Amino acid sequence: MAVRPTAALRNILLTGHGGCGKTTLTERLLLDAGVLTRMGTVEDGNTASDWTEEEKHHKHSLQPSVLHFDHDGAHINLIDTPGMTDFLGHTIGCLPAVEMVAVVVDAAKGVESVTRRIMSISSDRNLPRMVIVNKIDDTKADLSEVMDALNEAFGSTCLPINLPAEGRASVIDVFEHHEGGATEFSGVDEAHTRIVEQVVEVDEDLMSEYLEVGDADALDKKKVHAAFERALREGHLVPVCFVSAKTGAGVGELMHVFSHLCPSPLEGNPRTFIMGGEEFHPDSTSADGHVVAHVFKVTSDPFVGKLGIFRVHQGTIKAKDELYVNEERKAVRLGHLLRLQGKDHTEVDAIGPGDLAAVSKIDEVAFDAVLHSSHDSDGMRLRALPLPKPMYGQAIELTNHADEAKFSGAVGKLQAEDPCFVVERIAATKQTVMRGLGELHLRVILEKLKAASGIVLETSQPKVAYKETIQSQAEGHH
Repeated sequence: MAVRPTAALRNILLTGHGGCGKTTLTERLLLDAGVLTRMGTVEDGNTASDWTEEEKHHKHSLQPSVLHFDHDGAHINLIDTPGMTDFLGHTIGCLPAVEMVAVVVDAAKGVESVTRRIMSISSDRNLPRMVIVNKIDDTKADLSEVMDALNEAFGSTCLPINLPAEGRASVIDVFEHHEGGATEFSGVDEAHTRIVEQVVEVDEDLMSEYLEVGDADALDKKKVHAAFERALREGHLVPVCFVSAKTGAGVGELMHVFSHLCPSPLEGNPRTFIMGGEEFHPDSTSADGHVVAHVFKVTSDPFVGKLGIFRVHQGTIKAKDELYVNEERKAVRLGHLLRLQGKDHTEVDAIGPGDLAAVSKIDEVAFDAVLHSSHDSDGMRLRALPLPKPMYGQAIELTNHADEAKFSGAVGKLQAEDPCFVVERIAATKQTVMRGLGELHLRVILEKLKAASGIVLETSQPKVAYKETIQSQAEGHH
């Protein structure tokens, strides 16, 4: 399989609060792109992205899933991520892999807590953002109120680039074509003018031209398109799209936005790595330069074992290449390079700059590792991610002490996969305590541990490690 050209790639993180319909939207996108012949459902446990036994049992995304499809000459890498706060660390860990963060909002529920956190973190990481208002077919949803809530939460930069029409059975483009009948709220011409006025603000010459002619349609379309892309990169515009993953309304238009308006790795804002105290920005235009890649997810595959999923930021990686991991002086030899489609994978000969892939069975690969081909990059690390701290703790004890040896190895594998899971020995209380982001997070960890190694743990409330001891009696007086 040939290396996919960097200019044609679109790396998009699909995120949002739990239950907003990300996985169903992913199914619809894959169906409309011809990847699937029928849509799976979360309830039936047969979706392309929620494939682990734990996800099927809990009926929620519990880890990121990498999928891909082609549309209008663009190769779209889509990462479907968990929406529950217990698994937010996994979602944040994927941010360095993408040029666009697409935040899905439930039309009936509006802006929720995870929506706010991801929008804020993405902005801080200088990543372009867009909002996808899903479930527009829900009769309880007031779409005008949703737009008001988005503007109140994230500012006037949130502007619709299409609007629901025909009783929410379709949407009308208000940016590129802006032709059609009545919409549910706002006029097409009014919405078109607002978005053009927003994007021309990033280009002084175009702004002057607009003020002179006073007509959005009189401006050169190529110049407006370029200003749109710049406004997106600079955070001066957050496009809002309306869809129904259930009925398919607006999904074709969303695919058009992905392929024609979202930035490629050549156009996106560069990632910041740190080396020797200095910032370093990999060159995504350099297919022949030395390799710099970043591991944004580690998982276990039932057939190929440990998988390190990475983004190539510079250079080209070929199957059987030898690469260094972080500061290791000895190179590791890669086995097969895999392009992922949920739990399925296809072998490829090489992966070029800007693309996503996976490599299997390399023990040295862990979350946040940097893979590189030159000792000049020793010590290079990605700028630290704002991962949530694991504060929720449970004391653990083996039910079978004969499992002690394999327990250490099994826990080590889980920690390599999950940046927000830690296990520590508390000397003061003589307890082993595991910590995560919540009760469900740790419950899923225990389920994985049992499924992978047969280890069963007893859990209890951690004891308080008191720092002072009562030395003698004292008498109080009023």
